[in-house]
Amino acid sequence: MLEVFFLSLPIYFFVVLFNILAGLILCSEYITEKIPVLTGLVEFLNNKEAKFIMGLGSLIAGFFKLFMPIGIIIIGDFIPAFASMGLGIALLTEFFKESTTINSATIEKLDNLVLKNRNMIGGFGIFISAIHLLFAGVPVLL
Repeated sequence: MLEVFFLSLPIYFFVVLFNILAGLILCSEYITEKIPVLTGLVEFLNNKEAKFIMGLGSLIAGFFKLFMPIGIIIIGDFIPAFASMGLGIALLTEFFKESTTINSATIEKLDNLVLKNRNMIGGFGIFISAIHLLFAGVPVLL
């Protein structure tokens, strides 16, 4: 049990970190409009390489969060894990859309879904990450 706990803490940290950064990337226009102080950070994070790294990191961290839970599995691990994987898929979709000239029906559908709900997906990721960070000691939300 002790080994699982020490393995789960870095995963918990990465899920919180990648959810915040991926959320910032996805709702970058809204954040720079409302909080101009974060413009430099958002511009730094809003390039192709950062989208790929944050997307892949979010997807992997969310995947590992599902298989290395700490507390009660249902509420505490599913919501942040699925939010992290959703943010990862959204960012990787944007990255592959920018990187390739191949048009696929699946990529077009995912891209349209992400573009319509980009601010909402990013805001949800930041909200889930903040709740996950602030209430880390609560067994239900760990």
